[in-house]
Amino acid sequence: MRLDISHTASLRLREEKDAEDMLALVHRNRDHLSPWLPWAASYHSIEDARTSILSHQQQAKEGQSLCLGLWIEEVLAGMVSFTHIDQVRNKASLGYWICQDHMGQGKMHRACSRLLEYGFLELELGSIQAESAARNEASIRVLLRLGFRKTGTVKGPDWAQKRGLEYLRFRMGKEDWSTERD
Repeated sequence: MRLDISHTASLRLREEKDAEDMLALVHRNRDHLSPWLPWAASYHSIEDARTSILSHQQQAKEGQSLCLGLWIEEVLAGMVSFTHIDQVRNKASLGYWICQDHMGQGKMHRACSRLLEYGFLELELGSIQAESAARNEASIRVLLRLGFRKTGTVKGPDWAQKRGLEYLRFRMGKEDWSTERD
């Protein structure tokens, strides 16, 4: 599966052959990712990368999630995902991260926007939710620029509570979504 974003960027399912690129990307960005993504601290081997890729492929096949790599000029630069798809309630949870080299350039906004389009039009989702650590200002800016609205504050998972992270919850309904957003 491939979703084009522009002539230089796309989203696609990662394949087993992408394991080395994934491992290298996480290794280069470990300090950047670890405060927000607990798995980054323990992602150290090619086997970790392969296991993650194969698990995401299986979950996509079963319709449980859709975890896509973000390629910019054919180089893996991050991930954009529906981390959980609830087919009964017709909703999904959005997750995303991008390497430090590409932050602050609008690339994550465009990648998430493309996945939202796919979710609302192709998967016919009624709503998409997201959570962000209250201190993760870059992540919150992405969500607000996309048109999500804050719906509350949640404690977050145990690992986040141990780090003193408060989480904000966001939601976008299909009726709130627009392809006209910049």
